[in-house]
Amino acid sequence: MPTVHDGGEQACPNYDRAAAARRVMDGADLVIFATPVHSFQVSASMKRFIDHFAYLIHRPAYVGRPAVLVSTAAGGGHDAALDYVRSAVRRWGFHTVAQIGANGPGLARPKYRAKVDEALDEIALTALAAPTAGEPKPTTADLIGFRVAKILVDGGREDGPVDASYWDERGWFDAEWWTDQKPPYLANRIAALVEKKIRKGIDQGTADPYRG
Repeated sequence: MPTVHDGGEQACPNYDRAAAARRVMDGADLVIFATPVHSFQVSASMKRFIDHFAYLIHRPAYVGRPAVLVSTAAGGGHDAALDYVRSAVRRWGFHTVAQIGANGPGLARPKYRAKVDEALDEIALTALAAPTAGEPKPTTADLIGFRVAKILVDGGREDGPVDASYWDERGWFDAEWWTDQKPPYLANRIAALVEKKIRKGIDQGTADPYRG
């Protein structure tokens, strides 16, 4: 049975159910990702959503597209939930321009509600300007992520021909970043060294399992 890596996303049994969400993201100038915090992490629904579009890690479709992140909670957990969503959608190409985590019960308190409303006004202005503001320079983590993805896709050509074709069409195997934007020199050098170390470990079979 074909998978999303050798048959494209249409091979997913839930493709039709998720197609509407994909169309919304495809047509949007900016996407808002929102989740309640459950057990100090994203909700099961948000996790399922992110997992369904995991193929976008291999075939980023939203490079240069801005995103805003929102979380609600009765207590804490905003940091973990928002960090996870930001990291996940970054691998799809999105760059986060603003985020906010609000305490649900606290919204009943006028002073807190006023602070949230003020923050939302600021985020709204940022969001309106974001689609034409251009993509920020990639960070060291961004560049390392790009190179790791390159290694995975290039090394999996046989099992993931759809991914490899996607990269070939865009010239990413010979690039240093998703776009023509020149990466910061130092960050790019660090990413190149990390890539070299990973490739050496794979070639020599000396890569170690993660043990914390």
